[in-house]
Amino acid sequence: MRQVLCPFVSLLTPLLAGETARLINDPLPSEVIFGGAPTWAYDMFVREGRQAMKAFLCRDNETAHWIREHAPPSERINLLGNILFAVEGGLLQSRLNWETGLSLRGMAEHESQGVRCPDGAALIEMMRAELPLLNEIRAGIASAA
Repeated sequence: MRQVLCPFVSLLTPLLAGETARLINDPLPSEVIFGGAPTWAYDMFVREGRQAMKAFLCRDNETAHWIREHAPPSERINLLGNILFAVEGGLLQSRLNWETGLSLRGMAEHESQGVRCPDGAALIEMMRAELPLLNEIRAGIASAA
């Protein structure tokens, strides 16, 4: 598994001089608030978030099928949580778009999801498409709390 070591990213600045770069905005999903918190607050580090992810994994959707097929039950919530972080936490306004940066983003998002997911690109896209389903589950859990 490859990991991008964030403290060393600043050492890449000299590479920027030789590359074309521009600022772009990632398409951000609309933020929904329920239970007084934004959807992204229901992540794998809070009980309600884990409960929502567990329910999501029991549903009939592409992301859940992929995770059930590739990861043992004890690792599924963490794998989904990491993928969900790439979907919800990996988007930026004013991203510096340059060749080396794209390579690093690919390593961070697609190649650093663990041994069960050596290339997370397809799984991230599945989760991005099915985020409304997860948010529906999150909303149900928030309203029941």
